[in-house]
Amino acid sequence: MNKLNLAFRETLIILFPGYLFAVFLIETLKGVIDIKDYSDGFGTEFILAILFGSILYSLNIAKKNSWFKNSLPINIAQKELNIPIKVSEYFKFYDSDSVSEEFKAKENIYTSLYHMFFNSSIFLIVSILITIILNCATGVGIIDHHILIQIILLIVCLINTYLIFNNKVKTSFVSAAEQFIDHLKPQ
Repeated sequence: MNKLNLAFRETLIILFPGYLFAVFLIETLKGVIDIKDYSDGFGTEFILAILFGSILYSLNIAKKNSWFKNSLPINIAQKELNIPIKVSEYFKFYDSDSVSEEFKAKENIYTSLYHMFFNSSIFLIVSILITIILNCATGVGIIDHHILIQIILLIVCLINTYLIFNNKVKTSFVSAAEQFIDHLKPQ
């Protein structure tokens, strides 16, 4: 696995959702707080993107969902073989030559995209709620153009999350589980 590619994907998982949240948060606050000079917008957005993105990334919420956990290769193997399997056993297998580098690279890309869109969806939901609360507090009304844009982006992110998980991540996990089960079965 190329460490540069892995670092780029990890950075993307942090920055993309964080940047979306920072942009919408600043735009929402502009409507509430009188921000006259916003000349350092990109710098502020970038710093907020790193901060917010890092917080959400470290919470690792995307991996804590039941549909994700149930689809993990180790859980699939445990269900099929009806035996307890140590996580270290799976990673020993995964890191061996039994799993091709190409397969690992594809699986990393799929899971990275899944995490990016999942985390973006969380930030968009939070951003929409903040915008609604601030709009109600200031008497603007619940729906404005910021909310409509955020809702459209949220729908796109949720669709991408679903499609990438079901069509790429899940099938990749099933394939890894089949290889792992074959590895565990007595020769």
